[in-house]
Amino acid sequence: MALVKNMQFKILTAAASAAVGLIGRHLLTKSWRDVTGEEPPDPADPDVPVVKAVTWFFATTLVISLVQLLVQRGAAKKSMAKTGDLVDEPDYAAKPFTG
Repeated sequence: MALVKNMQFKILTAAASAAVGLIGRHLLTKSWRDVTGEEPPDPADPDVPVVKAVTWFFATTLVISLVQLLVQRGAAKKSMAKTGDLVDEPDYAAKPFTG
């Protein structure tokens, strides 16, 4: 039963992350255009100034990480409300290095 709950949690989290990630990326792109008046830079383009590429990189990384955190917490809350307990620790959770 724990395996089923863990799988449901992973499926719910993956689907929600994908959907919210697309929305977050769209909003981030729109925000960049509104603030700078330009299209977001391609960080791999050597003609893009380093500061602009790094700024875009950090902005997208921050938004994606924040979305993943919120989706995982929301999915855990939904799972707990439905099943009465939290799922097993996800495989992608940070674990200490044991050597």
